[in-house]
Amino acid sequence: MGLFICIHIIILVNINHLISPPSQENMFIIDGKLLLLLLSFVFIHLIHTTTLAQPDFISYYCENADNYTVNSAYQRNLNTTLSTLPTTNNGFGFYDLTIGQGNNNTVHTIALCQGDVNLDVCRSCLNDSVVKLPQLCPNQKEAIGYYDYCLLKYSNEIILRSVHIKFYAALYNT
Repeated sequence: MGLFICIHIIILVNINHLISPPSQENMFIIDGKLLLLLLSFVFIHLIHTTTLAQPDFISYYCENADNYTVNSAYQRNLNTTLSTLPTTNNGFGFYDLTIGQGNNNTVHTIALCQGDVNLDVCRSCLNDSVVKLPQLCPNQKEAIGYYDYCLLKYSNEIILRSVHIKFYAALYNT
């Protein structure tokens, strides 16, 4: 928007130059003011451009039992799983995906959205989770994160058929 206004002002000033050409001294002042005006709008635009960051989890837990190494098969499978997971919705806000072969490189991932949120809020929450959780739990093979509207868990162990609960959190709506 600021750039549009600057261009519009420059066009108006140039039209005024055609009607009554300014003197050499006034031309320098006008050009300097236009440059200052243009730079001001650019500066304001850059300051007000916001960087979207993922919000903080209500709660998260990094299981420190097993780590993966950078650029390993597990990390590639985790990245693929997390980038593909948002496309696996069953229509009810539940996401489940497993990628990899063998015990050391398989990534099991689930996500669940709160039942009363619409699909756009669910997707947005899941996309935030997919980015934020690996940042908070770098090189961890198992992590879980809770937002207001969704949760995300990934692990190198089977999640859905497991009876062993490693992390329990009581989250209260205050």
